Amino acid sequence: MAFFKKISVIVLLASLPLLGHAQDKGISKKDQDKIQAKKEKEREKGEKQAEKELMKHHLDIQDKKTRKRLKKNQRKSKSQTHHKKEPFWNGWFTHKR
Repeated sequence: MAFFKKISVIVLLASLPLLGHAQDKGISKKDQDKIQAKKEKEREKGEKQAEKELMKHHLDIQDKKTRKRLKKNQRKSKSQTHHKKEPFWNGWFTHKR
């Protein structure tokens, strides 16, 4: 009888690290979502930066008259669309607080 108690204690002590290891699940879903959102944000930031550099390069290779014309048209476009109201159907699909 004492022999079985000793063996059961040894088996129990040997299995404790396995029980503790089984509860280790790694990164939680919430942390994974945070990491994914951060990667997405950095990717978008990189894309915006690349687009900005591409537009700057495009302007740099133009001659002076063309650059002036592009800037003038850009200012004109911005001033014409600045005071426009957004379409009424955009209000249907926005989140209301």
